[in-house]
Amino acid sequence: IVKVIENFLDKNDFLNLENYLLQRELAWYYRSSTVVNGDDVPYFTHSFFNEDTINSTSFNLIKPILNKLNYSSIIQIRANLILRNETSKKTGWHIDYNYKNHKTAIFYINESNGPTVLKNKKLKVYPKKNKILIMDGNTEHALYTQTDTKRRVVINLNYYEK
Repeated sequence: IVKVIENFLDKNDFLNLENYLLQRELAWYYRSSTVVNGDDVPYFTHSFFNEDTINSTSFNLIKPILNKLNYSSIIQIRANLILRNETSKKTGWHIDYNYKNHKTAIFYINESNGPTVLKNKKLKVYPKKNKILIMDGNTEHALYTQTDTKRRVVINLNYYEK
């Protein structure tokens, strides 16, 4: 089951998150590829939660998303930032974690022409502020880099439902 929900968060909750990720200097960490042992699109991450540990002093900004996801436990939460490319490039097909019965959600912080694509669903989801894509965690997906905006920022959540 795939869900796409627009205007997912209340306006103030979204603005707080958007301001945190777009309007201030953050610790972003470089990753050379979106797929393991791959050579596709480099990107940057900001970790909110990983390996059973809160990694960001602003974890509370993520709580409104979690409260609406009906989660029981978190695997990982991170923001991803991809810089603009002159030409659109597709990343490799991938799943974030090879676990059973988990969910992956992609929450879009800004608009761009770089969609998320789902392999078996033949679905393209274009980034739009305050939109979320929720899917089975074993759904292969990829993205196309954007050519219009300087950066494409999403929050990637991997979790188990109640």
